Amino acid sequence: MEHLRAHPSFCPLPHPSTIKHLTSLEDVRMFRQDSWQWDALHDGRCTTSQACAALGLLEQKAGHELGIPRSLRRGGTGAYHRLKGVALRTLEEMNEVLCDSQGGGGEIMKDQKQEEEPFVWKRSRTNWNKIRHYSNSNNKNTTTTTPPVRQQKPFPFAAKYLPVILNKDLQHRKKEAQNHYFSSWSSAPMNARMQWGNAQEATAVLTALNYFWKVDSGIVVKEVGMCGAGLEMNVTAGEKHDDKSKEGLIIGASPDAIIQYPNGTLEALEVKNHCPFVPRDWGSRNKKNRKRHDNDQNKESVD
Repeated sequence: MEHLRAHPSFCPLPHPSTIKHLTSLEDVRMFRQDSWQWDALHDGRCTTSQACAALGLLEQKAGHELGIPRSLRRGGTGAYHRLKGVALRTLEEMNEVLCDSQGGGGEIMKDQKQEEEPFVWKRSRTNWNKIRHYSNSNNKNTTTTTPPVRQQKPFPFAAKYLPVILNKDLQHRKKEAQNHYFSSWSSAPMNARMQWGNAQEATAVLTALNYFWKVDSGIVVKEVGMCGAGLEMNVTAGEKHDDKSKEGLIIGASPDAIIQYPNGTLEALEVKNHCPFVPRDWGSRNKKNRKRHDNDQNKESVD
């Protein structure tokens, strides 16, 4: 993600440790989606990732009827525990918790100078050269210019990726790989698929950026955190009550990015990158389910 933030057509959010004060509820969208502040905003808040599960649309029977992939079906227990959490409802609470120097788990967020990122992008440009030549007129010193001549085929994307892996990044990757190998949680097929999707999200956003750049080279893709905290319904629902049951439901949504066009138009960007690898037994399970379904249909027709 750090390399994507360095892209010339991508506008990144500031580092969370540099955000010292929020002036409105909607300012929480400035917190990156890989920060502990973004995670803290989800407690007690209904977001798009939990809404379907909370409504029971991802239960096995409902998911089967709706044609939802088995990899996305789940119960509502996770959504229940998320929604019953203590939410940050007021601007004062958000400033006190999110802008504090103490990070999640007691980790101190120091305002230390960030190391310079390696040069990983080369902006795409068309190499045009002017060709000087002498005319056929009597004045030998007269010169004209020909129309621009393209010397090489232009690069098809907004910028060329020239990755450089620093030693600190290499050591971090080795440590993450080791932790992943010894983690029983990560060995589950579904968790591996989820991790694959998370790892490919930056690439998916870059793919969308290159697509829209071909349509209009003036577009900019902006990083964004949780949106909607400043909606009127959230302000009303965010009022504190002695009776917790009277506190309304607050919502939020985190698009993967925002597309800004040269005329100022903004559009939410949501990308999907499904893992192409599936457990070996999924095929046999599908065959059994289809066979069972066919048998049930035959029984009904006989009856």
